This record gives sequence, C-alpha cells and structure tokens, in this order.
Amino acid sequence: MSISSNTKLRPRLRSKSGCRRTTSRPSRLKNYEFWVRKGRHIAAINTADLREASSGGAPRYQLSLILAESMLRDIASVELARFDGDLSTTITSWTKGDGQVFITLLNSTGADIGPPQSVVFPFQVNGLVRVALRTDRFPRGFQVDHAVVYLRDSSGKRIAEARFAQ
Repeated sequence: MSISSNTKLRPRLRSKSGCRRTTSRPSRLKNYEFWVRKGRHIAAINTADLREASSGGAPRYQLSLILAESMLRDIASVELARFDGDLSTTITSWTKGDGQVFITLLNSTGADIGPPQSVVFPFQVNGLVRVALRTDRFPRGFQVDHAVVYLRDSSGKRIAEARFAQ
C-alpha cells in the first residue's frame, strides 16, 4: 500500500481564539497554566495560599495547602522555604504550639465536603484535603512568589510539598 505524495493530512486544530471561547484557566503555577472546559472546576492540587486577617484579627495568618495524598502519616512540621532553581532554603517552620491545624475533606472541584476538623501535630492526611495552619507568626515582608511549603515527618523527611499559585 502506498500513499500518494499529493495526499495532505492536516490535523484538525482549534484556533487559539476557539480554545479561549471553550476553556478557562482556573489556576496558574509559575510558568504553567491549567486549563479546563468552561463551566468545570478542578481542585488546584499541591498549591498553597496565604491569607491575612483584618486588623486585630487572631490568629493573624492562615496558610492553606490543597493536597491529594495517599495516607501521609506523622506530619510533625510545616516548613516555609525559598525556592531558587534546585535549591531551597528554610525560612521558618511551624510545629506543635505554633498554631492551629485544620483538615477539610474536598471533592474533585476543590469544594468542601465536610466541616474543618481540628488536629494536632503529629497528624495524618489521606485523600484530597485542605490543610490549614492558623498562626500569628509569619516572616514579615516575605514574598511567596518563590516559596514552597513542605510537610515533614518526625525524622525530618520531606513527605509532601505545595507551591503558591498565582
């Protein structure tokens, strides 16, 4: 069997404007963009978010991580690090006594499927969850655009990580 040189196989590609009409960008992580069909939502897995309470609110900061993990046990600390290429430098960490930790089960869209459950260090997580650390301590003026958050077990081993989404 032969194919004539006159045969032109052209892939059917949508134009860029056509893609933008039917899809949306729910999240972005550094140079990566995650696109889904319009009207659909997905959980932004392995991302972190920082919120600050209004003046006088306590605790002052909430650091939230969206994780999809299979049975992480013995989470003994949450660590904030500056990420530069292949090197990360620890800025601060939180352990028992540094704040309150809450775990919320999520569905695939990232919506809560139950109330937040208070836990204490060391704790465990399983499945698609939001881990929220509420604390009064966060490095003043720290820019999260080159930051990563690690979960470490009691031996100091890194068992999960999340980056700040834009």
